[in-house]
Amino acid sequence: DKIWGMMDDPATGRRFINEGLTRNALAQAVLLKRLQNGDKKPFIIYDEKSLGKFHNLNRVQRSLNGLNGIDGTMVKYDNLSELCKAFGADPKVVEDELVKYNAMITEGKDAQFDKPLERSGRKVEALDLKGPLFAMVINPRLNYTPGGIRTDLQGRAIALKDGKPIEGLYVVGEASGGLHGQERMTGCSMPECAVFGMIAGESAAQRKSI
Repeated sequence: DKIWGMMDDPATGRRFINEGLTRNALAQAVLLKRLQNGDKKPFIIYDEKSLGKFHNLNRVQRSLNGLNGIDGTMVKYDNLSELCKAFGADPKVVEDELVKYNAMITEGKDAQFDKPLERSGRKVEALDLKGPLFAMVINPRLNYTPGGIRTDLQGRAIALKDGKPIEGLYVVGEASGGLHGQERMTGCSMPECAVFGMIAGESAAQRKSI
């Protein structure tokens, strides 16, 4: 959902990244920026129209109500000056960046960072600077572990030594390994926990007592 807004470095007031990158690329860029700018957390700006493009509108409401975890709170501001004051950024510089950003989006080409201007059939649009505006810090956090113990289709742990199931030991959810490379597949956590939790439970119930 970062693709719908403009991300900004509070130390310079400038946009510094393609907001449509993968989560890993965004996380690495934000952490690098914090190393370079005195540990100031970058922030992202949206308008009301862009919030309506989020894939999870319930999460938007949770974020606006301070219920979306560490650094997950989004705040509504009446104007850009008020927003910039909250994040310690120069409002004149940020406004200049937004005007340039909007011009590129309207022209249909992000000449600065080459952000794709469409996702899931929805177009990225220029941000309405009249307000209200919405913003939140962008800060990576660990909320998923995409790797773990290898299992079979019954949820049994597989021994590293011989590749055979370990009798009586079941592994499910994020403690188990999965089909992940450098990027986590969105939406896989709950099915991984629930489905294999049930499968492992059934397997354990059918197992003969030793």
